[in-house]
Amino acid sequence: MPFGLHAQSPVSVSAELDFKTTYLFAGIPFAADEVTQATITVASGAFTFNAFSVYDIDEGDITEGDIWGDYYRQLSPGVGLFVGAALYNFKIEGEWDPTVEVYGGLVFTAPLTPTVYFAHDFDLGDGSHAMLTLSHSVPLGMSGATLDFAGNLDYNNHYYTTESGFSFADFAVSVGIPAGPLTISPMVLVQRGIRDDFTDEELFGVKMAFVF
Repeated sequence: MPFGLHAQSPVSVSAELDFKTTYLFAGIPFAADEVTQATITVASGAFTFNAFSVYDIDEGDITEGDIWGDYYRQLSPGVGLFVGAALYNFKIEGEWDPTVEVYGGLVFTAPLTPTVYFAHDFDLGDGSHAMLTLSHSVPLGMSGATLDFAGNLDYNNHYYTTESGFSFADFAVSVGIPAGPLTISPMVLVQRGIRDDFTDEELFGVKMAFVF
């Protein structure tokens, strides 16, 4: 899902290829089995642009293709603001179905980098959700590797569901292993549903990130 990024200047290009045992979109399973996800990010100044696709291994087909972009501004030494918009495309029963979303949030310069994120979908999702994210990274010796932690608490207001309220919490652990311009990150994520329509899930994956 889109998220505010600190874009770099003048221009940076990066790519990610992920393998995951399932696909969770705002806490909702969007694939029954394994998927491969690809992301290309172009950042320039305060702007970041992304293209994203999902390949469902069980179906043997691309089932999602998205584009989004956002703008980041440092409001003060302790607070940053990001705003953006996304065009999602989901393949439903063999046909592409687009939907538009706007999002934004605040990033706080504090322990665990608290980030508040809000998104509203105008069509397929027909609702909104807000998320509090906490994250931390620990260097592992002099190798450049890191041990990374992230947690989310989500409030869903009819976003791809018929209900409203706190929906799920999750916690992820990954290890970033650098190899030149490539970083390989095995990860595990555990999600616990707060409402009955959000299930408990465990996700395993490997991310390969490359900076050009």
